[in-house]
Amino acid sequence: MAIWEKTNNSLICQGDRLNSIAVPLIHHSFPQVDNDGSVPVDVQPMDVTILTQSCELENSKASLVVVAGIYTIEDFEELNASFQSKGKWESVAKVRFDGLHLLHGHGQPTNGRECLVVDFRQIVSLPIEYVRSFVQNCGERWRLGSPYLENMSQAFGRYFMRVALPIDLPRDFVKR
Repeated sequence: MAIWEKTNNSLICQGDRLNSIAVPLIHHSFPQVDNDGSVPVDVQPMDVTILTQSCELENSKASLVVVAGIYTIEDFEELNASFQSKGKWESVAKVRFDGLHLLHGHGQPTNGRECLVVDFRQIVSLPIEYVRSFVQNCGERWRLGSPYLENMSQAFGRYFMRVALPIDLPRDFVKR
């Protein structure tokens, strides 16, 4: 199976890439009201990938769809300048950086600069009916194929199930 495949059907699935979907941005002052008596919330277009499992979406067991931001390496580096330094992407690729997951891009799978970055540290839940409406009007979109989809899902699960210990295990083990 291909890493990515194009689809334009109305079915939404885990691994679907939705470009420029409107996502709410909650201000740090939330839920304080402004002078007009409104709670300020901005909306920003964002490229995301769906993280909610397909079976939950297909069987109407989810009223909200969990999505994470997805970026090109260049866009991510523009927002996070520290990732322009040597060795950062190798650490992410070797799963040594919590919260980020690399996917092959849509072009040449051997070109590391074409990889896409999924940021599990930036997740949002959107109403399922809103996502369905968006999908019906967005035209063609990319869908991540197996086993890359399962690998991303597993990485997302690992990120959320990690436990921070108050004292790390020793790193030096003496041979007997």
